[in-house]
Amino acid sequence: MEKNETLSTKEKQKAILRWLGTGSINVFGRPFAGKDVQCSLINAWMGTEIIGGGDIIRTQEEAAHLRESHDKGQLAPTDEFLALVTRYFSRDEFDGKPIILSSIGRWDGEQKPICDAAAEAGHPTKAVIYIDITEETVLDRFEKSGNRGRGDDNTEVLATRLNEFREKTMPVIQDYEQRDMLVRVKGDQPPEQVQQEIVNKLYELSQKSL
Repeated sequence: MEKNETLSTKEKQKAILRWLGTGSINVFGRPFAGKDVQCSLINAWMGTEIIGGGDIIRTQEEAAHLRESHDKGQLAPTDEFLALVTRYFSRDEFDGKPIILSSIGRWDGEQKPICDAAAEAGHPTKAVIYIDITEETVLDRFEKSGNRGRGDDNTEVLATRLNEFREKTMPVIQDYEQRDMLVRVKGDQPPEQVQQEIVNKLYELSQKSL
């Protein structure tokens, strides 16, 4: 039996935290992939902060002009997005802690400025998690949701969000994969199994750098 299989989940989590230090993990996935759930489950054992670009756009006054296009499923212009988001990495509440980034830098070309800003703030990006589900699964989960949730979750906006992901975000995922930073997990499993796969693969990634 391999060493990876003999360790408990808690032991793997401790090893991941030692490896991560004050670094960051960025989490990506199509709509309805379960990003929020998985970020919360990671945070439950990591005990840190979650930074979501969409949440920042919705809550910051200076981003008011971006909310309409965001609520239509469109990504914010790169320059404005980076100016708004990257300064958050240096907030006092993140000091000395690892951070979880919820799909920060979804437009191809944003990944380097995001990684640079995170590293400069003391939170170098150590891993990028991609919760992989098909567009068919997205549509199935959308229909089963009864079109409930955020106001932007309607059929037209969902189609826009899927197209934005396909055209702008998949190249970001592919770039991280080429840089050996990507942790790809199957999102069509129960949330607990997705989380276990995340822990297992993060642990494997952490061991490669030893």
